[in-house]
Amino acid sequence: EELQQLLNSRFQNWPAEIRALAKATKADEVIETSVAELPISWRWGEDDVTLLGDAAHAQLPGLALGVTTSFGDIEELTKQIRRHGLNR
Repeated sequence: EELQQLLNSRFQNWPAEIRALAKATKADEVIETSVAELPISWRWGEDDVTLLGDAAHAQLPGLALGVTTSFGDIEELTKQIRRHGLNR
């Protein structure tokens, strides 16, 4: 009931179709996630660990950006390895 009230208040100004979807959603089917802003770091990794995709970039959930950014990260990583080599 509390969750339903929260959804009703959050979507009160949205189109009727969206409000109907929120109202029809059972409480045990709702997944609540938090989105937080993380500090920017220009380091991709440390020692033998390199972060790619979602692990390296703060992403909004559900937008399928992790794989996309991983491919961009891989491209940049291989470019840097070709340029600088794999020195320790």
